[in-house]
Amino acid sequence: MDNQISFVITGTILVVAIVTGTLYNVNGPNAQGANMTATKANMTAAHANMTATQANITAAHANLTAAQGNMTKNATAAGANATKNATK
Repeated sequence: MDNQISFVITGTILVVAIVTGTLYNVNGPNAQGANMTATKANMTAAHANMTATQANITAAHANLTAAQGNMTKNATAAGANATKNATK
């Protein structure tokens, strides 16, 4: 009788160990897959932010170029006015 109880207890422990090991082996890759999916989403969002930042930099560059053109035009006009006033 003791041998039978010992056999049942040992068998139960082995079944629990096998099931636990199987679940661990299945859940591990699933968790890694979920983490990789989240990382991919974060990288995609970061890429979108970088693209938006690049667009903002391009727009700022265009604004600076236009401002530079306006300053050159204004300086040229001011120089012409100064020359005109000096020759009066």
